[in-house]
Amino acid sequence: MTGKKMFGEYAIYKDGKMILLVCDNTVFAKQLPEVAEMFAKHGRAPESGFPYTGAKEHYMVDIDDKDLALDLAALLYRVLPMSKPKKKSQAQIESESSAMKKRHDV
Repeated sequence: MTGKKMFGEYAIYKDGKMILLVCDNTVFAKQLPEVAEMFAKHGRAPESGFPYTGAKEHYMVDIDDKDLALDLAALLYRVLPMSKPKKKSQAQIESESSAMKKRHDV
C-alpha cells in the first residue's frame, strides 16, 4: 500500500486503486453494505463522519483495531473499482503537443 497527498490530506492506494482516506488523523472508508457487514463481523458498530468539506459521509476506521483495519483494506481492494484516469485539459494537450514537436525538430 502507498499513500498519496491529495487535497491537503492523504489517500491510501493498493496497486493503483484508492481504498482509504486519511483526513485530520482519521481513517475513512467508503460507506458500502460490504463494509458495514465487515464492521458487524468484527463486533463493531461503524461510526460515520465526513473526511473533508463537500465529501460524502464515510465510515471512520479505528486503526488500533488492526484486524478490522486490515480486513477492511482487503475488502475495499476487492470491491472498489479502479480510479478513472483524469481527462487532460486543453492546455495540457497543447503543452504536450508542443513538447513533442520540439523533440522532432531537433
